[in-house]
Amino acid sequence: MRQMRPQLRFTSCLLLALTISLTSGCARYASRINMLYEPVTSVHGMSGDLYISIKPAVQKPSGSAVWALGEVTDDDGKVIDHLTSPRPPAELIQAALVQEFKQAGYSTLAVSTIRADAAQVVEVHRVELTINQVSNLVEIKATCKLLIDIDIRKNGQVIRKLQYASKYTQTDIKDRDLLVQTVFSQTLQAVMRQAVPEIIAILGQG
Repeated sequence: MRQMRPQLRFTSCLLLALTISLTSGCARYASRINMLYEPVTSVHGMSGDLYISIKPAVQKPSGSAVWALGEVTDDDGKVIDHLTSPRPPAELIQAALVQEFKQAGYSTLAVSTIRADAAQVVEVHRVELTINQVSNLVEIKATCKLLIDIDIRKNGQVIRKLQYASKYTQTDIKDRDLLVQTVFSQTLQAVMRQAVPEIIAILGQG
């Protein structure tokens, strides 16, 4: 049997390695976001107890260990994976608000029920969060959309209803395993830049 010439063998090996590399690059991405969050607002000097509340009805789907946030598709729109979170979207927002207001100086308390005598409450009662990715051999594109409704309560009374929304898209050819976390963090931080200073100003009113 004739042996493959060295040059042909080298070319074949190179093509095989390139194919494996491209295929692996297409598949390499994160399918789950985590709770890592970096506060972005610069307000300081606040004080007092502040309750950050979410509705107790927010639960994970029955029998599921994760919360589905969106899909990963290929160029043809075929779903190849799902993007998930170990915690419901409302809890992700609550955790970010706790960090932001704690950095501002409040003594923050994350709760699912509101005490009747609570002087100051930020209640998150609606969250719409979706993250989708399009993955191919060349690049990966991720888009995150976030909408939250918040009620501000003082001494048991709703004094203001607020809504905030943000959308962020990024395309990358490297660091694919970081992309979904990046677009989520950028979207969430954009909402916090809007919400936190306004909420603090409202709480400071007489």
